[in-house]
Amino acid sequence: MIIMYVFGSCIGYIIILTELLQYVCSQTGMDKDFVESMEFRAIVGIPLTALIMFPLSLLRDMNALRYAGLASIVAMAYTGIVLIVEAPFYYQQNVEKATIYWEYFDLNFFTSCSITFFAYTC
Repeated sequence: MIIMYVFGSCIGYIIILTELLQYVCSQTGMDKDFVESMEFRAIVGIPLTALIMFPLSLLRDMNALRYAGLASIVAMAYTGIVLIVEAPFYYQQNVEKATIYWEYFDLNFFTSCSITFFAYTC
């Protein structure tokens, strides 16, 4: 469970921060194709991992992870606020053209797994 927590939390943090930076960069006028590309995710994700996750992994005892728990609460609050604010707009835009797929599998499966693990551990 600890391995799943650490793996899911780390990937969840990076995904949330990368998505946030993608949104901010696209709103400031950057090229949308570049912002949504894998190169942008690598350019943003690798330094974020080095600056945020690497120092957390260097901590010597479990007591130091109390800061990660606080970051989890902040990240979940941020996610909840974004969902509450943006959900009505998404519904209005997509209610008429929505198609429901009961089964759908693509490479975003791994992204959803990390977010699911992150949400479960929080």
